[in-house]
Amino acid sequence: SAPLFSQGKSSSKDIWEEIGVVTISFGWPTSSHTELVVPERLKVSSENRNLAPATQLEKLQNMNQASRQSLHLVATRLSAMQQVLNALTAHQADLLKEQDEQLSVMKRLELTLKEMKEPYLTDLDIEL
Repeated sequence: SAPLFSQGKSSSKDIWEEIGVVTISFGWPTSSHTELVVPERLKVSSENRNLAPATQLEKLQNMNQASRQSLHLVATRLSAMQQVLNALTAHQADLLKEQDEQLSVMKRLELTLKEMKEPYLTDLDIEL
């Protein structure tokens, strides 16, 4: 990953601001991969070609805002899912603890039942 920079909006052209992060991953190509294309070969929509730069900037800002809203929605959903997962994990731990307690009670009851059914006999009891 590497930071993505753009020239600032101020009058000075020496100011650069970070606008995002670019992540590049290398691997075997699959059908879902996209080929890198030089900007000159990119198809430009005919409706965007005739737009004034200010209009194009406004459209890009609207797209950016929509992307940020979508990202915020995804982050909110992930946070809610994490809270549910944490609650389920805590509930699972409680159930496992209760299961261990129930198993120990069952073992004690089995021993008690065994002692009641088969009393412990010594050699003296057998001789009598």
